[in-house]
Amino acid sequence: MRGFLRPWLLAFLSEYWEILRVNGLYHHESAQTFQWTVDSSPVYIRRLHYHLILDHLGTEDDLYLWRRPIAEINNLNGYRAFFAETKGEIKRKEPTRRTGETNSQKAHKEYLAYIYADRSPRDPDKAKQSLKTHLEFGRRWSILVEGFVGEGDIVVPGLGLGALLLCGPSIRKKMSIPTLLGDYTIRGKRNIQPAAENLVQNHRLAVEDDLATVTLSLRSLMKEANVDLD
Repeated sequence: MRGFLRPWLLAFLSEYWEILRVNGLYHHESAQTFQWTVDSSPVYIRRLHYHLILDHLGTEDDLYLWRRPIAEINNLNGYRAFFAETKGEIKRKEPTRRTGETNSQKAHKEYLAYIYADRSPRDPDKAKQSLKTHLEFGRRWSILVEGFVGEGDIVVPGLGLGALLLCGPSIRKKMSIPTLLGDYTIRGKRNIQPAAENLVQNHRLAVEDDLATVTLSLRSLMKEANVDLD
């Protein structure tokens, strides 16, 4: 559990809580600034946004551990939504001759053509490889957050989006072990989950997200686990 948690978690939350409420996750002076606006843009532009964010996230500052996984989750959600929306249309477009591509390669090509509808990637090969990598990590986060069905149809519960607020640097190596914080799922989820959902969906905390409530919940949970968050 110690390796899973972000060091000095409570001090970090206290320092950045108001910044995340006012400025949001991707617009803070400590990090690279993304110049495009997506709130009122077409859906494909909003989905391109996450693909581009992940390609630009080279600065590993304090908020990096939240910026990257949230962009990876949203990138995967956009990818899945696109194929759910266009499943029939894509099938009608499929050529009858064999192309030598796997279904996954065809899907990646189709999605890149969609999000780059009004522009071209600077490096098409790099764009294909980066999309593949981002989707792989998005799927790992999905397992950690949502859980999965294992051998013998055994359901392994996920930790919920609130786990994103607790993650330390080593989490990317341990994403396939969603039992690490099973206790969190039961008792910490009610207070922590809403704030994490707002960060994922809106990139900022809401007025009703209360730092004192989250801090109290974390202190109680980690005291029982004998983990120091300060």
